[in-house]
Amino acid sequence: MLRESSTGASLSELSWLVGTWNFGGEEGEATLKFAPIQNKTFMSSSFELKTKAQTVTGFQIIGVDPETRGLKSWSFEGDGTIGSAMWGRTEKGWIAKSTATNSDGDVIVGTITLIPVDANTFEWKITERMIGDEKLPDVGPIKVTRKE
Repeated sequence: MLRESSTGASLSELSWLVGTWNFGGEEGEATLKFAPIQNKTFMSSSFELKTKAQTVTGFQIIGVDPETRGLKSWSFEGDGTIGSAMWGRTEKGWIAKSTATNSDGDVIVGTITLIPVDANTFEWKITERMIGDEKLPDVGPIKVTRKE
């Protein structure tokens, strides 16, 4: 007998993110908030990043993509940038392969990595960043801590 089964990640595996998180340093500071929504079918996140030059805000919805059966996020930023990412497990945490289009129509790609350290800390970084044909520097790893 042949049976198909889903081996993709489930949204419940990201439940450790629920809550409010902060990080900061010389370059700026950010607040991230994660919460289950729609009977825990999706997770929402919002963020605010403040640097000396600007403040960036946005929100994200994470859920199981019915087409691929994998975890996917849809992101919307205050400047009009819209993107999506496919999420997957790694040995140590999670990666999200992200593609977005900014308000100027430029395509932005990157790989976001989340590595849980303990119940109140994770590391965040973004690599393989490009805007159009231009390679951008990696960011992080940044230590993110749960707000009490």
